[in-house]
Amino acid sequence: MNLTTSTHNRKLRLILWLAVFALFELPALSCGPDFPVAIFTLQHGPDHLTAYAAGHIGVPQPNYRTRSLVIAYDWLTAHPLSVDGQKQAIAVNHQLLAQDSFDDATKPPANPSGFDSWMKARAAFGAVDGYTPDPKMDTFATITGQDYFQYPNCLDDSFATATKTLAARAASYGAKDPAVVEWVRGQDAVFNNCPGKPSPQAAASKTAAPLTTPAAAAVNAPTWLKQDRAYQIAAANFYAENYDASLADFRAIATDTVSPWSAVSRYLVARTLIRKATMTDSYINGPADPDAAKMKAAADQLHATLGLAQKELLAMQAAPPMAQLKSSIDGLLDYVNLRYEPDAQADVLATRLHTTGAPSFGQALIDLTYLRVNSNTTGTMPLSDAAVAGDKTGMLKWINSFNDTTKKTALAQWRATKNNAWLLAALAQATPGDATNATLISAAQAVPASDPAWTAITYHRLRLMPRGATMRTALLAVLPQITKNESVSTVNLFTELNAETAPTLEDWLAAAGPIPASETSWGEEVGSLDSKPVDQLCGAKLAPDKTHLFTQESADVLNMLLPLDELATAAESKTLPPNLHFQVAQSAWARAVLLDRPEIAKRMTPLLVACRPAWKTVLAAYDSAATSLDRKANSLLALMRFASTEPNVRGGEQRFEGFATYSMFRDNWWCTVPPQAANGPSDDATVATPKPPAARPPFVTAADRAKALSDLQTLQSFGSASTYFANQALAWYKAHPTDPRDADILGEANQVLRNSCRDEKLTPPLAHALFDALHQHFPQSAWTKKYKTWE
Repeated sequence: MNLTTSTHNRKLRLILWLAVFALFELPALSCGPDFPVAIFTLQHGPDHLTAYAAGHIGVPQPNYRTRSLVIAYDWLTAHPLSVDGQKQAIAVNHQLLAQDSFDDATKPPANPSGFDSWMKARAAFGAVDGYTPDPKMDTFATITGQDYFQYPNCLDDSFATATKTLAARAASYGAKDPAVVEWVRGQDAVFNNCPGKPSPQAAASKTAAPLTTPAAAAVNAPTWLKQDRAYQIAAANFYAENYDASLADFRAIATDTVSPWSAVSRYLVARTLIRKATMTDSYINGPADPDAAKMKAAADQLHATLGLAQKELLAMQAAPPMAQLKSSIDGLLDYVNLRYEPDAQADVLATRLHTTGAPSFGQALIDLTYLRVNSNTTGTMPLSDAAVAGDKTGMLKWINSFNDTTKKTALAQWRATKNNAWLLAALAQATPGDATNATLISAAQAVPASDPAWTAITYHRLRLMPRGATMRTALLAVLPQITKNESVSTVNLFTELNAETAPTLEDWLAAAGPIPASETSWGEEVGSLDSKPVDQLCGAKLAPDKTHLFTQESADVLNMLLPLDELATAAESKTLPPNLHFQVAQSAWARAVLLDRPEIAKRMTPLLVACRPAWKTVLAAYDSAATSLDRKANSLLALMRFASTEPNVRGGEQRFEGFATYSMFRDNWWCTVPPQAANGPSDDATVATPKPPAARPPFVTAADRAKALSDLQTLQSFGSASTYFANQALAWYKAHPTDPRDADILGEANQVLRNSCRDEKLTPPLAHALFDALHQHFPQSAWTKKYKTWE
């Protein structure tokens, strides 16, 4: 009628847990805009779960979510997922990913058919006492101690059951029968409790509807109505959070074996105990309390009440009259055991997840994830030693070990078991140069290509091999197969090895700019990139999932390991796609101008103009300078002309504003040389400069590194663009007070200072000096008229 059983219970377990899970899965968000960051290899799950669940596991990462590691372990140990298991895994993944926002965590399911059917049936029945339910009625109640989080109090199956019961009573006795009308009156009162108890503020202001309890059936009422009414009253107390009254009511109905609600009421005794234990104590649901004694008392009470629920459910399992509710009882017992005896339940879950064709595979994935979520911090925690010790499948120990790359525990397990799951874990935990690598590499070479573990084991085998011709030959031999058959994340891992071992600049350029697998949104990995075409710095519009970007490692090589001459050679190569080719060319040009290497700058001019004709005038002025002083003035104007100019290439996302548009977040020109890692623009011109990478590709010689370091030190001495241009403009005007370009040089520098990184100490006096120079000496200049104040 209103509290149903099997499907109802499973949805309750899923939605209640998801609402809480979302609280702990979301990252801490800072104020400010969301700057996406390109991800070349997903760290928390596979690119495409459909292929992954079917056994195409690629190269699992240590930070994969629990559900993804479970799937990997099953395939690695020859326990493949059934077709139904694959579908359940995909459905669970979608459900859990959908909880990435607080709003989604508390929304009811889309198209609630039971709710809709009740509202239609109720509208068709007509008003009772002038009342018909509001189709927009709230079915969620606020969790005690958590004013901003709710749980689904009245679930969809409750409305579906009420709809069926109304139809049955109307068919048997007639819709106009007074007893049927009274039944509807009582059911309206039941559902009026769905929003739960009003907040103290709402209750004080009398804005909340009063909670109602159906009136007891009249003495002369028909037996069926008395039985239904007893159940309605019990349900109303349950929804109103009057759990002691509800328990007494359900126990009484359970003993009335004549009542059609007897069996379900016995089951609902356990449901009520669980709801009472988990939803009413602010010390359980609210923030941590400094009173440790109160927190412990609340935890003890929770445990004790769950123990009572477990006892009730175990007794139901052995009672023949309860056989019709076996699925619901089993599911609710899992819910209790997950919280009452988590270590023992972990073994139960592992067994289910390691059994091909287990009907509750999806729910077990959810439950195991729950066990590994630490309620005090974001992320997952290792399962306890007791849980791992009781696991007969080895899954829990493997997940713990695979997640923890700092403890090389997998090697001993592989030696003991010789299975590929532990071989992969041992390889993943190993680092180049380990004494045991030769043994692991030899074992990895014996894994056939038909094995689900082959791709991951091959990757780690190549990663651990000594760098040289043998490793390079082995890598090139498998690259075509990897590129053809694997996901973008997996391809990018092998591509990274390709770049690290590239013997020539051309070989390296071919591997330096892969297509990202995804990007972050508010710090979280998104499942797939947008397919809508976007503007490129150079070249045709391309969708993000077709756009090559430099990895951060590649950007570090270009920015910190290549001398200017080599950077210019890279810019002239035809290997890179147009957008990356333009980035390298503009970086080489900017560095050449700043380092006063006009011969390099001239080589870059045709490359830049071919992509951006707007640069032609300023580049031509610089290239045609007759004297060094002429070139100096034109260099300042050229560098300051376009906001996208910087002596760096970017790792990951390109400049969000494109070529020359100003960024409102001061992502204009440069803050440091080289730039920080791609975390969005900074407003601080004093941010620390990254250190050059310790390792370098084979084609970068020691002489190249020395020249690059010399270039880098000179560029770093200039500081941020805003400070550099302001100082240079003021010095130029002081030395050349009659040059016709003075106003433009001062004005452009003033514009840079207003629109790029700031220095807390240097910016204000420089801004004053530029403003004063313009207003005192060039009062009629367009720059003077543009800026009326110094800031």
